[in-house]
Amino acid sequence: MPALVIACIALIANEVPASVRFDLSRPALERAAARAQAGEQVAPGEIGLIPVSGLKVIPGGTTLFFVSDASGLTFDCGYAYNPRQKPDVTAEPNDSLSESPLANGWWVFCENL
Repeated sequence: MPALVIACIALIANEVPASVRFDLSRPALERAAARAQAGEQVAPGEIGLIPVSGLKVIPGGTTLFFVSDASGLTFDCGYAYNPRQKPDVTAEPNDSLSESPLANGWWVFCENL
């Protein structure tokens, strides 16, 4: 039992549950991004296993997915997806994008921090 507790703590500390949840959700997120880029309205809610509070399409083929937590609080952070190039989320001076990609075409972004 102690080994199981230590293993769980190690997984959580290394954000393994979040990365596994993202990996399992990628196909659904990519389908939603394609629909949004095509001009279709994509409703917020669970997309795959990710609680998405909203989507935003920005020029250059990028789709932003705003993520909310389990309590329903919305953050100004989430996932940016652009399969062709690094997303440009710098429309506002305080927007930021992670330096390294989360996955192929995927980045973490934050707005107005």
